[in-house]
Amino acid sequence: MKIANFRDYVKVLREVYSRENMDELGNYYRALMASGSALKKQKALLQKEVYRLNAAIKRQAEKIRQAEDKKAAGLAMAELRRQKQEQVKCLKELQNSDHFNVLSEEAKVCVCSGFLLQKYMARELLENNPLHFPTDAKGNLVVNTDELRRSDILQEAGHIRDFVAAYLVHYPEKVKTPGHFKTMLNGVRDWRGLLEYANDFFEKLNDNDFLEEGPVKASRQGTEVIQTWPDRKLQLVRLHTQKALDYESDKMNHCVGKGGYDKDVLSGKTFIYSLRDNCADGEWLPHATIEYRDGKIKQIKGYKDKEIDAAYRETAREAVMFILGSDMAGSVMSDKLADARNLGYIADVSGKLYDVSSLHEEIELSSFSLDDKLLPPEKFPLLTVKSLSVSRPFKNEDFEILRKFKKIRFLENGYDYDGDALFLRQQIFSVLGILNYRKAEDRVGVKLLQTMGIISDIHGKLHDVYMLKEDIELASLQLDSKLFPEDKLPFLTVKTMSAARRLTDADFEKLMKFKKIGFLKASEGYEGDYRMLRRQVFALTGGQSAEDVKTRVDAGLMSAMGFAIKIEDPSRYDKRGRICFDLSESGQNRPEEKWVDVTDLDETAHIGQVSCGGDVWRDADMSHLICRDVNVKEELQPEDAVQLSRLSGAYDVHFDHVSFKQIQTLDLSGLQMFERQLEKTDVMTASSFFLEGYTVSHFLAGSSVIFHGCRDLSPEAIRLPRGIKHVMFDTADCGTKIKLPDFSRYENLESLQVNHFDLSENETVRLPKGLKYLAFYDCSFGSGKNMDLSRFENLSVLRVKGCDLQGVERFAFPSGLEAFAIGGALFARGAALDLSGCHQMKIFDVDASFENKEIALSRITFPEEIEEIKLCGLKFSEIESFDLRAYPNLRCADVERSAFPKLRKLLLPAGCELKKDNWEIPAETEVVRGEGAKEFPPQEVNLSEHFLRELKFKGVKIIDAGR
Repeated sequence: MKIANFRDYVKVLREVYSRENMDELGNYYRALMASGSALKKQKALLQKEVYRLNAAIKRQAEKIRQAEDKKAAGLAMAELRRQKQEQVKCLKELQNSDHFNVLSEEAKVCVCSGFLLQKYMARELLENNPLHFPTDAKGNLVVNTDELRRSDILQEAGHIRDFVAAYLVHYPEKVKTPGHFKTMLNGVRDWRGLLEYANDFFEKLNDNDFLEEGPVKASRQGTEVIQTWPDRKLQLVRLHTQKALDYESDKMNHCVGKGGYDKDVLSGKTFIYSLRDNCADGEWLPHATIEYRDGKIKQIKGYKDKEIDAAYRETAREAVMFILGSDMAGSVMSDKLADARNLGYIADVSGKLYDVSSLHEEIELSSFSLDDKLLPPEKFPLLTVKSLSVSRPFKNEDFEILRKFKKIRFLENGYDYDGDALFLRQQIFSVLGILNYRKAEDRVGVKLLQTMGIISDIHGKLHDVYMLKEDIELASLQLDSKLFPEDKLPFLTVKTMSAARRLTDADFEKLMKFKKIGFLKASEGYEGDYRMLRRQVFALTGGQSAEDVKTRVDAGLMSAMGFAIKIEDPSRYDKRGRICFDLSESGQNRPEEKWVDVTDLDETAHIGQVSCGGDVWRDADMSHLICRDVNVKEELQPEDAVQLSRLSGAYDVHFDHVSFKQIQTLDLSGLQMFERQLEKTDVMTASSFFLEGYTVSHFLAGSSVIFHGCRDLSPEAIRLPRGIKHVMFDTADCGTKIKLPDFSRYENLESLQVNHFDLSENETVRLPKGLKYLAFYDCSFGSGKNMDLSRFENLSVLRVKGCDLQGVERFAFPSGLEAFAIGGALFARGAALDLSGCHQMKIFDVDASFENKEIALSRITFPEEIEEIKLCGLKFSEIESFDLRAYPNLRCADVERSAFPKLRKLLLPAGCELKKDNWEIPAETEVVRGEGAKEFPPQEVNLSEHFLRELKFKGVKIIDAGR
């Protein structure tokens, strides 16, 4: 099913945005389409080169083991790694897409919120059809655009636009691509969930800074009186400042404040008016908020984005006419006025507006809600409603109210009824004039029909569940449904039975009464042990083995019974366990899933996920199991730890918020670690490798042990697998003093992440020479420490974000270091960083997710090879002079949103661009530019040209750019 008149639908959605932003958005999508094939070709070629370099690195590793001159072989390996890193950076640049990055902030709002509307609003219309639009002959939805314009859902679309705008104001550094919101809202399933997420976001932004000098003054600050009504003690004011918008938002409980409208109001693109009290000494409380832009009233909102209180509607109408300079009817006819409903007008099916306060003639409405406060019940006898909805459970008094309407053509209620279903049916049929339940299908919604005891079988035929005397087949049914009396269950065949809770033995007794259950879904599992569950499922399905029942119950129940999918060819599985097929393979050549009994294995089996704990885990044949993902949660028990140590092998072991209170030591040294041969990591989705650990498992191909949010964790008491490559220690007990183990014994260790610990008692941190990635997040190091990493020649990434380094007296870095992130770190006042020996570093990026944090460094020395410096979003309190002339390759210095309160002189080399939007420096600071140096002008840039220029800056070799 799709929207039949999609172009008309999109045209209405565009009205949520300004004309100029839609023009910019059109250019954006045209540029994307024009460059799509070229980008795809570039990406494919770069990925091919990355795969080639990976293979070369593996071959070189073998050569190192056999070579007599290991130093020369090691240098060759370092060169291969450097080339791979360049290609990876290139891929990241492609994914970030400069088409998006050069858009104005307003256009970014359009792109990102448009994605959300396309995903969630369209789904709401197609799946739930809240406005009851008709369908065409093909079953596709035909949107009534006039009705959509007048609907609450379009007003809610504006709310989602405001949410995205406010998010971009508060977290601009996070939104690098339009796909950011897709990832962030991954757990949001539907339109209501999206609205709740947006409301929660706005609620968390309530800081009330605007009330510092009291509510009376806050109600006046940043306002300009435009019109007054002295006899009514009301006035119309225009809001000019951020604090004025925040006050309006707080009192009216909507989202005009909190950042979403600040920029447009301050620039004069948007005018925000407020209808407020007019008194000499008291608070100017608002009663209506009006948005004016592009010569139109875009929005008029009362409290909580609802209609304006009846006591203020007449004045609000006069305010609108004053702003537009025309009468109300003329404004509506010329399409200059949106939200007329909130001013007390209602539109009939033809779009004609009526003043609800003076309605005396019969009209027909497309839709109406029984809880709508706009029309009082005494007006209901004038109304014929095509679709009437009740968005709560029925109350007995509702039936008398429904009888007041002249006619209701269609009635819907998506909630259960607490009373007798037959009584409900009697009342609804009486209201609608229905004599036979078979005639109800076109007059009553599906959920309400079910609530009344009327069900549709798989052929669409209606049945009265209380009169059922023949076998029927249903597409689906909830196990806890009270729709069918127990004596009717033997007549039912259910294709899919679902349970939203853990199954019990009593549930299986009920299931056995059905004629047949085609497929059983129970995402929460079963309350008893796995042996009893097997007996229950085998009895229900008639099966005797995993192969017999795998098509009759869901994967969760199969796992609860002690079965697991055997991975015949581990190299074909990606990180999420999805099998990867060669497109040239025919369906019949693709392997079929085979389930095995993990408690009774004759040979070693690779399986997918397994959870530590429970009776299946304790009975599992560990000596024959190699698990793709081992998940440990809650409190680890000694017997489970012993069982874990017996496991034959694993790809990834993840301790997620585990308490180690019952464990003195944990020995994983005998665990054999594996990696996937087909690494499916998307290198373009990560701004850094670990993202400080919280999504680390998404970027690895195996051989990892992750301790995430754990308690009572003592890393020193843990023996890791000998072949381990990736380790993270992350604690929920922030600031706990611990000693780290001797990591130098793990020769294959490539990446190490340590989060939230106090490391001050560590005299020495021993690391393996082959370590490539080292990160400390929110850790403290104590006093009198040295951070000398100069001998770790393979180390390419170092991150110390949020760490307390005030006691570190000396820093030394390896020559191969390519990235050093310091965002939010505390340094000793006046400390210096000397990166001059890091000859592989082309870009220095502080990676400041900690906005406006102070960095007390007095000097940073960069390598001569540096090409780009990014010091965004931090306060460099001790830097007095910044001489960048010693770096002839420097092409860009980015200091946007940063502060340099002591800076006296900034010296730029020739050809260097300076990005300095919203930076703060003293007025007397001297900026000296070398010949050809210039400020970075905001402009629209063609992706291909800009991308190639950036690649040139970074020294990335372009295999084939398709030009």
